[in-house]
Amino acid sequence: MQIKKLKVYQIIEATCSDVVSEGLGISHIKTDEYKPLTGFILGVLPGETFLAKITRVKSNHFLGVVLPINEIPDEWVGATHKRSDICHDIWSLFNISPLRIKTLCNIFTFCGSCKMLHMSYENTLFFKKKWLTTQLERNHVPYPEIKIIESPRKTKYRNHVQIHINKLEQRGFYAPYSYTTRQFPEHGCLLFDQEMVDQNFPVKLKLEKCVRARIDYIDNKSSIWSLHSTEEKNETFTYTVEYPEHSKTFITISNDSFFQTNTSIIPLWLEELEKITGMFIKDNQKTKILELFCGFGFISRMISYSQDIDVLGIDILSTRDLGKNKIENEKYTPSVTIHKFKENYIQQDLCFLDKIKEDSKERIKIFQPDLIILNPPRSGFIPEQLNFLFKEIFNLTYKNPVIYSSCNGATFARDAACLRQNGYEIDEITLLDFFPWTSHYEIIALFHKI
Repeated sequence: MQIKKLKVYQIIEATCSDVVSEGLGISHIKTDEYKPLTGFILGVLPGETFLAKITRVKSNHFLGVVLPINEIPDEWVGATHKRSDICHDIWSLFNISPLRIKTLCNIFTFCGSCKMLHMSYENTLFFKKKWLTTQLERNHVPYPEIKIIESPRKTKYRNHVQIHINKLEQRGFYAPYSYTTRQFPEHGCLLFDQEMVDQNFPVKLKLEKCVRARIDYIDNKSSIWSLHSTEEKNETFTYTVEYPEHSKTFITISNDSFFQTNTSIIPLWLEELEKITGMFIKDNQKTKILELFCGFGFISRMISYSQDIDVLGIDILSTRDLGKNKIENEKYTPSVTIHKFKENYIQQDLCFLDKIKEDSKERIKIFQPDLIILNPPRSGFIPEQLNFLFKEIFNLTYKNPVIYSSCNGATFARDAACLRQNGYEIDEITLLDFFPWTSHYEIIALFHKI
């Protein structure tokens, strides 16, 4: 029998065995007629047999999306099932998993943004925890019981979106694995308050290819700019975060600055960090925190509203860029102001920490932190550079705790293994659902030297 290679846009019948990271169902074609036989399909659940449209073919796997029943080609002939065997009113499913619920959005498989709207919120957390434990076990990292913190807002939580616009003036996100704009559903996107954005959408931007929209849910305001325009680069936006307790903090950022995308859970995230840092407060002494990947010092400056700390921050931003961002609270005065933060800041690309200047290296040694906070981007802290921190800068003398906040379970587990090689074990670990209905989540872990 001649083995055929699968092709893009081909319709195949497959069965899902599990939901893996990225929210995709790992699936297998039953026939040996084609290769590869294993794929990752959006919109299916364990045990389901279905039709899917292939969107990409790699050497050892393929990617695809479950097929809507109105897209089944007339000439399709099932390998083991007939068209009449389909038992779902939207998607081409031949049997339905008990995990499947009536989705809040019938077009989520076409949109490419949400990945898990076909299961209950509780089950999304189950799978996220499962993916995190799988990553840790794969990297041989022991871990205690994982605490889970839900997002206060389950829908309309995202405060920063890039909206694509096609030639028909339709607004939406890119479809999965493509650059085709899929229009938002009639009921509105579940990830952000589309109605608020639509009400404030500038007429002059209706044919822009891509716009940036920022939303402040506390004070009900939004702003929209043409992406990468001069106007956008020169503008700022102010978010409101309800922290510390019974107060509001106003964070003004430039548009090229990163800010967490779910302001409803930020207070819970900060409280978790504050609880951990509070464990190391010394009587009549400032707690010294070395904050790596500090950005404009958001974590340490927010914690300093309730704790008396000294901070040495390290990141790629210039001191000029630091000044573009403001943090102001209506009731409290922080122990770390922007002026103090600038004085205790080292500009250094942490992807190349081994290139750090000798005087900066000496500043870190002299600072002698009581704890280290790591808050890297999705790529994590490159193990070679993490090793350089402990072995070359501290000369293996640093024995205090490390707090790691991460938005990527895979790179977190990789870095946790590196920390373990340097004598650290996870003492506490929390999964925070910063991104409901997507495959992403945030992690906070406390590492102790053993």
